[in-house]
Amino acid sequence: MNIKDKLIPDMYRGVVMCGTSLALLLLPVHALADLTINNSEKFVGEGQVLDTAGDLYVGRNRGNGTPGVLTITNGGRVDSRLGYVGYINGSKGITTVTGENSQWINTSELSVGFQSEGKLTIADGAKVSNTVGYIGHQAATGEVLVTGSHSLWQNTGDLTIAHTDSSGVLLIENGATVTSVSGHIAKFNSTASAIVTGSDSQWINSGNVFIAEGSNSKGSLILTDSGSVTAGTISVGTNGSIIIGGTDTADKPGFIHANTINLGANNSSLNFNHTSDNYLFTPGLSGAGIVDITSGNTTLSGLNTYWGPTFIHSGAVLEAASDGALSLNSKYTLAQGSILRLGGTRQTIATLSNSGVMVMNNSPSASGASLTIIGDYIGNNGHIIFNSLLGGDNSVTDFMMVKGNTSGITNISVIHAGGLGADTIEGIKLIDVRGNSDGEFIQNGRIVAGPYEYYLHKNGANNVDGGWYLRSEHPTTPEPEKPYVPETPNENGNNNGNSGKPSGHIQRPESGSYMANMAIASKLFNQRLEDRNGRAENSSLWLRQSGAHTRFRDGSAQLHNQTNRYVVQGGGEVLTTHFSDADSLGLGTMFGYGSASTHTDSVRSSYSSKALVDGYSTGLYATWYQNANTHNGFYADSWINYSWLHARVNGDGLSGERYNINGYSASFESGYKLSLRQNESSQIAITPQAQIIWNGLRADNHTELNGTRVQSDGSNNIQTRLGVKLSRNRISGLNMPFSVYTEANWMNNSKLIGSTLDSIKTHQAGSQNLAELKLGTQGQVANNTFLWTSVAQQLGNDSYSDTLVNLGLKYQF
Repeated sequence: MNIKDKLIPDMYRGVVMCGTSLALLLLPVHALADLTINNSEKFVGEGQVLDTAGDLYVGRNRGNGTPGVLTITNGGRVDSRLGYVGYINGSKGITTVTGENSQWINTSELSVGFQSEGKLTIADGAKVSNTVGYIGHQAATGEVLVTGSHSLWQNTGDLTIAHTDSSGVLLIENGATVTSVSGHIAKFNSTASAIVTGSDSQWINSGNVFIAEGSNSKGSLILTDSGSVTAGTISVGTNGSIIIGGTDTADKPGFIHANTINLGANNSSLNFNHTSDNYLFTPGLSGAGIVDITSGNTTLSGLNTYWGPTFIHSGAVLEAASDGALSLNSKYTLAQGSILRLGGTRQTIATLSNSGVMVMNNSPSASGASLTIIGDYIGNNGHIIFNSLLGGDNSVTDFMMVKGNTSGITNISVIHAGGLGADTIEGIKLIDVRGNSDGEFIQNGRIVAGPYEYYLHKNGANNVDGGWYLRSEHPTTPEPEKPYVPETPNENGNNNGNSGKPSGHIQRPESGSYMANMAIASKLFNQRLEDRNGRAENSSLWLRQSGAHTRFRDGSAQLHNQTNRYVVQGGGEVLTTHFSDADSLGLGTMFGYGSASTHTDSVRSSYSSKALVDGYSTGLYATWYQNANTHNGFYADSWINYSWLHARVNGDGLSGERYNINGYSASFESGYKLSLRQNESSQIAITPQAQIIWNGLRADNHTELNGTRVQSDGSNNIQTRLGVKLSRNRISGLNMPFSVYTEANWMNNSKLIGSTLDSIKTHQAGSQNLAELKLGTQGQVANNTFLWTSVAQQLGNDSYSDTLVNLGLKYQF
């Protein structure tokens, strides 16, 4: 009798029962016997090979309660025909195949849990192979864990997780691989899940994957942390789901490599619950199931035709990467805090309920995206952001068409994607409504291009179609505060910025702010001789401060500007000389700091803007008196200055803009002081005088963040001043000179201060010709100390006014 006959009693002929580890390690079983492992733990390792030449049962004890355990490790190998881990009701089986080159090779099927409970672990580079695989088969429970790089479960046939009244779990992690022809997750009244997690973890199907097949089945495919599934088509039945990311809280996403996902039943679902901010999903979606965008930023690129609803939850983002990525059959619901991005594509959907934000275009310089809604649009305080080339009626723009009805409230923002601005007639159509136009679309924020303001209007200017348009006019335009009266053009063809008729479009207040900054810069450090009280016979130091308030309008009378400015300037004479016994010539240097702020209001809109400019100057001056003691007769004064200024413009609802204004300015002033009456203690004199100031300051060419190109006009202006001064000079009881004076001037500017926004010019009105009245006093208040002060008022057309107060102090060495 051979050894096999001695070990196998007649009653167990055909079944080998090994009671110790040693027997299993040393006994190669050949012939046609099956192997059953019950009530003990068996090891195959150290390069050993166990060949059952039949079926292998791990746990076949019919409810004994103690599981059968098989461990294949350290390069051990088991060969069998059919493999069972847990067999027959009440049995339990546990099999672990671990370590590189450790293998369990089945030439036929492998069932983990057959009418029983089974658990299989494939780890650390081990391999299990079979034809058809089951995890929970016929009223059974099965679990399979495949973990570790190079770990492999190879199914040359189909793999079914939970078949017929069963439950099963497949977990693939840490770079492991499972292969099969087709995959089935929950089949025939079963519950199952397949989880693929971790980089390089994958389930590769050469055929298709089916989830929740048959009645009363519930199955889920969960892909997280870069785990992936490959299949031709994935079909999801009733109570079936695919989850990208986490089941409860969001997690890193996994990937699906498939052509199509068919959400076949009403309560099947695809749920994106991940943490990626740039997740691309390429399969096409069909069927009646639900698509949930729960968390993360998901981009769809496939052609989708599913007719189940789409829900975008708070904090989640759904983006379309290609035309048709949003299903034309699906009803979309945006929760508060959610975002739907069209990405510049053309989409058609069934309906839209908007409590979130819909962004038509990703690029701020692109436009032309479109959304067609076959049914109704409902606004629940949602928000839509359009991009538009802002020009005339035919401007390219993002566009939404609603073939059904509109209702509710929606905020509308428009991003300037280009265009110089233009007058509109009907307007730029953003929203076309074919049904009842009961929805209210409210403009959110300003819409600007060049100097133009655009506003959102319901209906065209000449037709009542229920659509919504952008027009460069205000919905309710008030009358201007003052009718426009054009001035006579000057020799350069200018007329204070007016075009000869009131402007039809609405000027942006920022054009007035740019204009105000240039106007301030051109005169911030301008001065006259009397502002320095220049007596040149001895060395001296002087300091002056001035404050002013200016009011002016633009040429369209739409923009009202108020400016406050402050200057502190000081200097001293560095050289005094003369050409005769009576005259004197003094040379000096000077430095200054100035700042100004302007508030611009539009009388045709509710918007305003603020302008700020501040900076420094340095320069030289020279003063000559024909008579140094009395100042009678001729005098001449000149100065040259360099200024470098920082300018800012801040419009309501717009980004702040910064730029610089730098350059030279120069002046020549002359007059003749004629004594009308004089005695030992006083003098009355008249002084005709003239001054020419050249302004060479230039502002940087500037492009706003919204794309508007800005130029400031008015450089190389020549201001001519002609005037007469009447003064009374006297000597006090302390032998200190003191005088009061009044002065009248006419001033002319050769160029108009203005701004050009995208080739549309705006000019300061009323400043070309100015009349000025000035009152002042100056005198010696102590030994070697002089004090002076003055108040001047300038008036021009179109309500232009400038009020200036000057205070100065000089100490003479």
